[in-house]
Amino acid sequence: MKKVLFIVFFVLFGSSVFAQNQSVIREEYFPNGELKLQLLEVGNDLIQATYFHENGLIAQKGFFKNKKLFGYWETFDVEQNKISSGFFSENIKIGMWNYWKDEEIIQIISYSNNSMVAIY
Repeated sequence: MKKVLFIVFFVLFGSSVFAQNQSVIREEYFPNGELKLQLLEVGNDLIQATYFHENGLIAQKGFFKNKKLFGYWETFDVEQNKISSGFFSENIKIGMWNYWKDEEIIQIISYSNNSMVAIY
């Protein structure tokens, strides 16, 4: 639990500090010219990743640390409705993950070591 709280604190407060020092590492585009992927270096081996749908809206956003999924991630459908949100630590789902439909949480799943522990 302490690890999850640390990650929440880091994402909420740490990202605002890093926002001033971000530099673009890589961008990819769809054939229609819309941004497909943007990777920003935000410091301490931390990369902010944003993947986009072809219509320009965000599909996924989150972080990589040492080339592994890390911290808070969110996924969205093509109309920008949230599908899921939760935390990763070294490519492994941890803690509570929320799953959304029609702007409401429809399921909460608790993960430990990438395995479901409980469904609410």
